[in-house]
Amino acid sequence: MVDSASCQPPRGSVPVDLAAQRRWRRQLRTPRLGWTLGAAAAFVVLLLGVALPASASRSPAVKPTVPRASVPAVLPGSDDTEPRARGPGGARLVEQYAKLDPEDEPARHRFVLEQIAAGNLPSSWNRWVTVQVRGQFGTRVEFDVSPHGLRIGSDADWVEIPLDGPHFAAAAELLGCRLSTAWMVEQTCQQARRSGTVVHFFAAAEIAQSLGWHDWQNNSPDGLKMKGATFFRQRSSLLRHWLDEHHVASGDLVVGYFKDVVSPVDGLTRPRGLEIVGGRDDSGREIQPLSGGLHHTRFFDYSHNVRLVRDPIRVDGKSLTLDEFFTQVGYAREFTFRYTAVSERPYHYPPALARWMVEHAPQRTGARVTPER
Repeated sequence: MVDSASCQPPRGSVPVDLAAQRRWRRQLRTPRLGWTLGAAAAFVVLLLGVALPASASRSPAVKPTVPRASVPAVLPGSDDTEPRARGPGGARLVEQYAKLDPEDEPARHRFVLEQIAAGNLPSSWNRWVTVQVRGQFGTRVEFDVSPHGLRIGSDADWVEIPLDGPHFAAAAELLGCRLSTAWMVEQTCQQARRSGTVVHFFAAAEIAQSLGWHDWQNNSPDGLKMKGATFFRQRSSLLRHWLDEHHVASGDLVVGYFKDVVSPVDGLTRPRGLEIVGGRDDSGREIQPLSGGLHHTRFFDYSHNVRLVRDPIRVDGKSLTLDEFFTQVGYAREFTFRYTAVSERPYHYPPALARWMVEHAPQRTGARVTPER
């Protein structure tokens, strides 16, 4: 500490040096200024420590708003609005698929379900598109469908692998969704046509011819190639090329190619086999009318896909399950569909598939997460 008395020059001595006095005064003020600033800083820190927690407790927490179109169906915690690269891509998946026994079709289908249960899907699978329909009496119906068929892999490298009816139904159950009905497929195609988003992929025959699986002289397909890994890889490559060439985004509504596996018209009360329906060509002709259960439920080939739908739907703003909507005679007459029960499991699960669902996906099977509106 500086002694103020020792800093004063003796009286009556040499003339006063004013510059020296100013230096002495600064020497005295410097430590005092430091003490003052230090005390002020400590006081400010004390105020902040008291004020911030109090204000934070009064401020409501702000939840991030998730767009309705990207709300996950059953994968809470996953960021489905960002490109995924968490698992193998389509090329690697097809390689693994090709190593499985081609005679053991259920095992190959379960391989696809394992990818779905692990969340190895492109992020566009749950970017839902709302289909809007108005009945002849003015009733408004809205339902959310996936923009395209079921794919596994990453955003940049995905593949579509057809499944049979029970395994397609299991895939929908894993994702907390349902299979579309034939009426829903028709309404989806109509909306796509009105909005100009009908995708004209290569005709099925052209794809078949380019991949060499069809015997054109005898007009008969090669069954093994119809269900082969190589064909699925090449088919998906053609689809990606078409999408890129026509600048179709991953979340755009894509219709007009291949056939949709849909819920049976009669549900479980009178099983009729696999129900398949196609879209419409440029002339408005159906690519394939409702198959009427002509195929066995375990049948599948290159042309099959599935469009998932969220349950419940909205009717004049009111939430209704698919079963409630399709079993009301008034709606059936207004919208011209056949009223029938729509089961959550429209196809019987074979014993091996039923065991797999219990053992590998117990946390998801049976759970129905209602998406935010």
